[in-house]
Amino acid sequence: MTHLSLCLAFFLVSVPESTDSAIQNPDQAVDTAALPAAGTSVHLSGAGKEKPRQDKAGTWRCDTARIGTPLPEGYPAPTAPGCVELKTYPVVRRAKVEGKIAPDLASNFGFWKLFTHIKSRDIAMTSPVEMEYDIDIGAPSPKVAGWAMSFLYRTPDLGPTGIAGAVVVEDEARMSFISVGFQGGYGVKQLTQRIDQLKEELAKHPHLELAGKPRALFYNGPEVRSPLRWGEAQLPVRIRNSTDSAKGSSNDNSDSDSPSAQN
Repeated sequence: MTHLSLCLAFFLVSVPESTDSAIQNPDQAVDTAALPAAGTSVHLSGAGKEKPRQDKAGTWRCDTARIGTPLPEGYPAPTAPGCVELKTYPVVRRAKVEGKIAPDLASNFGFWKLFTHIKSRDIAMTSPVEMEYDIDIGAPSPKVAGWAMSFLYRTPDLGPTGIAGAVVVEDEARMSFISVGFQGGYGVKQLTQRIDQLKEELAKHPHLELAGKPRALFYNGPEVRSPLRWGEAQLPVRIRNSTDSAKGSSNDNSDSDSPSAQN
């Protein structure tokens, strides 16, 4: 397959030997007091039609959702559409392009720069394409101030980190996210229309706090019809600093002990 045909189909890549999905997403007891291990996830809410599974050909399947392109090594299984999970990603090497133009134009501006980069290094495409958005999630109508589009290396040894023209190759740190799976067309609206849902889920876990910018994962290319495309909307989270929790508790006690609180 030529690089051009790969580009036109986004993700048409040969799939390696399958792995047991339990390795990438083992069943875990629901314990959100700690973050999941890298490459695993914990179900929080929602009921998908079925649990994602990986067939012998390496394709991820969940009802009508499909992912036929390899994920980076150690990546957690995709979240079923309609489900919300807490999941942790390992360190992943990524090629990134940033911009401030309308985010849904990133497929024109960012994609070709990233495609040219992986072509120059003879790197096969992986799934998903990662879109990070600079959004004030506290605003009544969140607006996008900027974005970063990333292609993920399947393994870090496929190329060095550094600056390559407009592309920055870096190792994305291990991170945890509250994530909701979906099916449908791709674009920033798939994230913004789910921000309230993600924030409500985060509020259920007071030991967690927001840890960065929201992002979306887009698993399919244009060869998959828009209503069937699989993706995830995510908020990065971390364990809340214990001193912050203690400070908040102390402030609450001080308020209750004050004369004004007693009157």
